[in-house]
This record gives sequence, structure tokens and C-alpha cells, in this order.
Amino acid sequence: MELQTLAAIAEITGVIMIVITLLFLGLQIRQANKATVATLFQSIADSEIAISAQFVRYSEVWDKVLTNKPFGDSIEQRRAIIMMNLYMTHTENRFRQHKLGYLDSDTWESSREAIRIIANLEIYEPWSHAPGYFNRTLEFRNFLDSLRG
Repeated sequence: MELQTLAAIAEITGVIMIVITLLFLGLQIRQANKATVATLFQSIADSEIAISAQFVRYSEVWDKVLTNKPFGDSIEQRRAIIMMNLYMTHTENRFRQHKLGYLDSDTWESSREAIRIIANLEIYEPWSHAPGYFNRTLEFRNFLDSLRG
């Protein structure tokens, strides 16, 4: 065999190997993306479980929040504001994930009505003057304000 023939065979073999490598890399990226999405949803579930535990612990306060009943004292109102911070931190995280394309529209839209209800509760007003409100991004605060009324 001539040297030129061997060089051509080596070049073709090199191209085939590059194609195989790119296909393998694409497969690895797809698997990594699936793992990332699974981790994201596990994180959401863990967050919801942790928040739910607090809502159960202070269920009498959360009940007053949801029904707009007056708080017994300033400590109850402060707990309610802290619970709003927990809820809104979790909600803003989901808002950001949706904006970045990590949270699908169906999942986000199913949360939107609950967020609208929460944003129209009486506790929203005192919460909106608390530090937790101003820890939210301007984009998220504007989103919440758009749901009010």
C-alpha cells in the first residue's frame, strides 16, 4: 500500500473517531441534563416538605393568614410575616427556575393561582414593608404586584 493510501485511511479513521466522540459527548450531556432536572425537582420537593413542616408547626398562625383572621398578638403577626418569607423565598425560586427554562410552564401555571391568592391576603401589606419583601428581586416584586387586586 502506498503512503498516500495509508494517510487517507488514517484521515478517514480520525474523522470517524471524532464523530463517535461527539456522539458520546452528546449522550453524556443529555444524561447530565436529565440528572440536573431530577436534582432540581428533588430540591423543590425537599423545599416544599421543609416549608410544610413549618406550616404544620404553626398551623394556627397559617390558618389566620389564609382566612384573614386577626392575629392574637404581635408575635403571631411576626410569625405570619416569617411564614410569608418562607413561602415567597420558595416561590421566587420557582419563579426564577421558570424564567430560566428549568421549570415547565404547566408546573409554573399550576402555582400561579395559589400565588395570586397569597398576594391578595391581608398579611401581604405588612409583609411588603418587612425586610423579607425587599430581599426579593425587583422583577419578582413586580410580578407579585401584578397579581394584586
